[in-house]
Amino acid sequence: MKEIGIYNMNEISMNEIRKDLTKNISGHSLIPEGLTSTKVVITKVGYDGEFSMHQDGYHHIFYFISGTGIGRVGSDEYIIRPGTIVEVPAGTLHSYKNTSEEPLFLVTINIPVS
Repeated sequence: MKEIGIYNMNEISMNEIRKDLTKNISGHSLIPEGLTSTKVVITKVGYDGEFSMHQDGYHHIFYFISGTGIGRVGSDEYIIRPGTIVEVPAGTLHSYKNTSEEPLFLVTINIPVS
């Protein structure tokens, strides 16, 4: 069973995410491993951080909490700002980059294909 957790995003421990595709990105999983196949991560994109263009075999939902940047889904480019929500179907090329000096925070939800 999951225990109660109360977090401050600026104080939780973050681990590097997918070093082969990222620069200055770390995250903290909010769902314990093995509890579900859906993954929910608080993601921090530091100054000049980016997730290179890639595709995954699962769906994504990105909910940007703070910061600004540029993202891509397929051939479409979008502006990242607080409140932006992006749905990325499995197999779709996508990327994002922090364009400010402040950290960019988002909630990343990875949903397996049924």
